[in-house]
Amino acid sequence: RRASAPAAPSATARPRPGPEAEALARLATLRRELPEAFADGRADEWVDHLSDVVRAYLGRRYGVAALELTTGELLQRLAPRLDAEALGALEELLNWADRIKFAGASANQTEASEALERSRRLVERLRPPVPSPPAPGVAS
Repeated sequence: RRASAPAAPSATARPRPGPEAEALARLATLRRELPEAFADGRADEWVDHLSDVVRAYLGRRYGVAALELTTGELLQRLAPRLDAEALGALEELLNWADRIKFAGASANQTEASEALERSRRLVERLRPPVPSPPAPGVAS
């Protein structure tokens, strides 16, 4: 019996957004969910989601298994690719999330809001530069 041919891609299927667009959209969702998550006692879950968004972004942007690595391993892998300021911001953010996820520290809504903003700035900072179009009359 012959195997059937794979189905053609749907005409309505859209390409996956780039890593920055996807991360920024997920961070915007977390911003909307922040007050309710803290009011409902789901702060730890919200912090876990924030950490996952940042790690997933880094994984796509730099081709590393960021969701599978410890914070130390991730920082070590990214150190050659990030400047000192970006690496320090990432380390601060992930260590804060780790203290809540693994060490039983509690998060307050103000800290979470600040961490969310730091995450957004980090994604914006790590966005690759857009190449300039060639000058008119210059062959590429």
